[in-house]
Amino acid sequence: NTATITEFRGPDDGSYDITIPTTLGDHTVTAIGEKAFLSCKGLHSLTIKGPIESIGYEAFAYCSSLTSLSLGEKIKTIGDSAFYGCSALTEVTIPQSVTSIGKSAFASCKKLDSLTIKDATTSIGDYAFAGCENLTTLSLGENITTIGGCAFRNCHALTNVTIPEKVTAIKSETFDYCKHLEYIILPAGFTSFGAHLEECPP
Repeated sequence: NTATITEFRGPDDGSYDITIPTTLGDHTVTAIGEKAFLSCKGLHSLTIKGPIESIGYEAFAYCSSLTSLSLGEKIKTIGDSAFYGCSALTEVTIPQSVTSIGKSAFASCKKLDSLTIKDATTSIGDYAFAGCENLTTLSLGENITTIGGCAFRNCHALTNVTIPEKVTAIKSETFDYCKHLEYIILPAGFTSFGAHLEECPP
């Protein structure tokens, strides 16, 4: 038997930490449903471990006090807008198990300065990290094949990007308004660069 967490009712004030349980009764928790922890303003630290495989749409969106995030090694998919607007989050490591990162998954995480995506990930959705204004350290896994349009738009502090070998095309507006972007290293098999690099240095 499996379970999906669909709603959390936390305290109205104060700071608190959450470790997602691996079981509820005799049910194994395998998913966090859409909007389950939406706008939990007091959530400070989040640990997801054990058998959880998916994080749903807006599951932790607008958790504006979230500063610490530990993602479990069984997670396969991070849904659209899952951590949208987690404006206090500074560091994210996408674990080896994750194959896809949804649209706007970490968009507007304005204090995020370090992002590591491990090698199992193959696709990054549109706007996935758009508006991460302080992002300076970016490591993209070698098996990524698709980087969505506007994925890193408005990442003002980003200075350089190395595109993984399996990516053959960059879509429009992917790096627009990356105002300090100095260079992009492209792979040998690259065929199409659709980004305009609007407001990037010449």
